[in-house]
Amino acid sequence: MPFKGKDTYPKIVCIGIAGPKDGDDVQITNAPWPIFNIQVVKKDLEFDELFILNDFEANGYGVLCMTEGMYTVVNGKPIVPGAPKVLLGTGTGLGECIVTKGHGDVDYVVYPGEGGHVDFAPRNALEFGFMEHIK
Repeated sequence: MPFKGKDTYPKIVCIGIAGPKDGDDVQITNAPWPIFNIQVVKKDLEFDELFILNDFEANGYGVLCMTEGMYTVVNGKPIVPGAPKVLLGTGTGLGECIVTKGHGDVDYVVYPGEGGHVDFAPRNALEFGFMEHIK
């Protein structure tokens, strides 16, 4: 047990991973690690709770905590409070996430997605600029 005896031992843990989750079984994409079971890890590390989220779902929740100066505006448009947010990113594939509020909702809801292992085909100057930026 790596944390035994420490006062700061985590008891509730949430981890964002790139890869599919099937019930309690998790397989990390493009990693040599075997499939692991959330309940087995939770028991072995003596966590009270262990939550595994899609990596872009975790990013979606994280972006809600960002303040001015922690992000870059790429299109020159002002950020509209309460408006939907879209996250895109490269890694093991094309990660995607939509963060939005429904009519009358107080809190945002995060909808992760997988763009899969696809190509980004820019079609105009803005998209070509974005491609150059992420390269």
